[in-house]
Amino acid sequence: MINEKIIQEELEFLVKVLSYDGLKSVSFWKSVWPGLMIFCWLVFWPLTFFSARLYAPFIISEERLGVVVSIAFSFVFGLLALIFITSARSLYLSAPYSFRVNSKMYYFFSRKVKKYAAIFSIWYAVLVLLCVLFNLSSMYFLSVIVVSVIGFSVRMNVDFNRYQINELALTLTCKRVGESRIATSNDFDSIKIDEHNPATGLPMNGGVDVAGNPYGYSRHE
Repeated sequence: MINEKIIQEELEFLVKVLSYDGLKSVSFWKSVWPGLMIFCWLVFWPLTFFSARLYAPFIISEERLGVVVSIAFSFVFGLLALIFITSARSLYLSAPYSFRVNSKMYYFFSRKVKKYAAIFSIWYAVLVLLCVLFNLSSMYFLSVIVVSVIGFSVRMNVDFNRYQINELALTLTCKRVGESRIATSNDFDSIKIDEHNPATGLPMNGGVDVAGNPYGYSRHE
């Protein structure tokens, strides 16, 4: 079981690792494939089981409209999920591999995310089947899914905030932004992330060393 002490220690260690190794480049396919699978899953169920209602002669126009709206919603929802998952996974994989495979924090968060994704995916499919079996309105499906998404989001946010997932994301994001600024700034063209401050011997990160001293300076001077 992970606790706050372990998370804090690993976050501090991650900062040091990033100061030496920096973020790793991640291939597009490695980042996108889980989100693409979720997208296909979210679109498949309504499109497969609700689209048949469009051709049923006894279905009223309001229900046909509900089917169209539900299918369109599944596309939009799937697309948003694809973008979010791809972005989050790209950030997740940008940490050095040696840290990820040995980190209890990464292992714990990975299991949590997979658990929530599996539960929601199963619930999503079951809800579509229930609507088909009991001839429930497509708008009923849409309403329940919206409420479910809000509920899952709140639950995940509360759960992850207990374990400082925002601190992990902030650490990686700040490092990514810092590297981007160094790469595009003329002021730091001669300073590289793997350089050390000659005045302190500490590794450089974003124009300052890990102790906050500017390049070539020491607070003790």
